[in-house]
Amino acid sequence: MYRIEQHSDVIRLIGPNGSMAEILPSGALLNRFSISVGGKDLNVIDGFEHPATVKADIKPAFQSAKLSPFVCRIQDARYAYKGKDYTLQKFTMNGSAIHGLVFDETFEVASSAAGPDKAFVELHYSYGLTDPGYPFSFECVVRYTLKGASIRLDTEILNTGKDAMPLADGWHPYFQLGKPIDELELLFHAHHMLEFKNLIPTGVRLPNQQFTHMEAIGNTELDNSFVLDTASPAPA
Repeated sequence: MYRIEQHSDVIRLIGPNGSMAEILPSGALLNRFSISVGGKDLNVIDGFEHPATVKADIKPAFQSAKLSPFVCRIQDARYAYKGKDYTLQKFTMNGSAIHGLVFDETFEVASSAAGPDKAFVELHYSYGLTDPGYPFSFECVVRYTLKGASIRLDTEILNTGKDAMPLADGWHPYFQLGKPIDELELLFHAHHMLEFKNLIPTGVRLPNQQFTHMEAIGNTELDNSFVLDTASPAPA
């Protein structure tokens, strides 16, 4: 039987075979996901040691942060939408607005349940036009589902305003796998990557052949976005 432990600053979904997901209402972030391997807990998320410090410590690394209503960087924190110019104010890095408006906001638990085959928790945040550069109201619902040795993250964004709004949504995971990263191997199906300039996409797609077969990461540095080949089979 799955079960849920819920406290003011942390929620844990716990599976009968040793799996566990730890979710923090601050930013609705996944702080830990562990499974039992050989009788030992293997945690694959590089999270925060103290949940109470997350709001203050989430910047500038944004580890495991929920990114919405925009991801990555917006140059000079300015953008144009439907003929109007906007300037974002919440947080900038090297002159660019970065990683959205909800990463340090407190989400409320909307619902949760545990049963014989899974457990889930659903968290809710209502954006109240706090940034003059994003005058579009919305609700963000984040749902984590623990089932077996897997964790699933689903996000729903509901436009609560009268007009269309610009939106991008994402997650900023930080993984740990028990070894130095240069000793690990990587495989994903992507034959194109996005060209970046100052970590901002130019709109150009570049060919990619790296890591389309299992290979060592070694000293490769990656800070890129890849276009996944959705028709390709998932890596084994």
